[in-house]
Parts: sequence; structure tokens; C-alpha cells
Amino acid sequence: MCANWTLHSQLNNATVQGFLRELNDFLIDAEIHGEYNIARHPSLKKKLSFVTSLQDELSDFLNAVGIDSTIHTDNSAFRNLLRILGQVIEDTPLLCKPNTPLSHLSEVSFSRRKSIFQDDLYPISLYWKIKKGDKDILLINSNIVSIPFGPIEVITETFAFVTNDNGL
Repeated sequence: MCANWTLHSQLNNATVQGFLRELNDFLIDAEIHGEYNIARHPSLKKKLSFVTSLQDELSDFLNAVGIDSTIHTDNSAFRNLLRILGQVIEDTPLLCKPNTPLSHLSEVSFSRRKSIFQDDLYPISLYWKIKKGDKDILLINSNIVSIPFGPIEVITETFAFVTNDNGL
């Protein structure tokens, strides 16, 4: 999902198609159960959390092309990468469209909230806008916050689901 962002803001590779099918399944589940429950979809939750899935994809890509992949485990280097990628998607939201029609969505775009400070990294706030046709049906806001706790860093994640409908 994360490859070629600076060159292509529209993503449609196999990884993206799998993500869109998972998101469609999540919307079907929400319709059946009458609530948005991300806990029933751990793989999707990981992707919406973004950082872990980016680390995994980055490692897979770098290893596949024979480049040292330790950037994804070096906190300082990875934070710098997150900062740069965050600035890219602040300016140009990424757009994902299914190659074949899905029942509950026609496109998903995501962006990062605008940074208050030039080198702002946390919180990482991503906005996932889900559309069906011309209608925005759901906005998912995922937040990742770093909390220094003595010599360690605790990362917290929260999700907010916003819809304009009175129901699902």
C-alpha cells in the first residue's frame, strides 16, 4: 500500500485490493451487528494503525530489492521516514479504488492531519474517508500517540468512527 506515494497518489496494487476487501468486510460486519467494532478485524486494525504495517511493508520491499532494511527497526531513522511521509500525505491524500466493484465502498482516501510544527511527528493522526458512489459514508480517524514513560516509550492507539447517517 505504501509504495510509490510521492509518484502515485492513486494506489491499486494487490496489497491495496486486499485492504479494500478487508475494509468492505468490516462495513458488512458493522451493518450486520449495528456497530463499528475494529476488535473483530485485527488485520484491518493493524493496517489502519499504519505504523506497524508500514514497517512490515518497508522491510519486505527493502529485503526484496537487496537493500539494508534496518531503517524500519532503527527508531531515529524510522521516525524521520514517518515525518517525511507524513508531510507527503498532508499535501496529497492517497486514493485507493477497487479494481472490481465492492458492495459497501467505491473508494477510500487517507491523509495525515496537518502538522502544527515543522518537525511534528506525534500524534500521528490519519483520516480514512470511505465513499460509496458520491456519498461519504464513514470517516475513520486513527491516532497514534507516543508517551515517554521513564526510559521507555509507550505507544497508544485510538480509533474514532464518524458517519453522517443516523444508522449504519
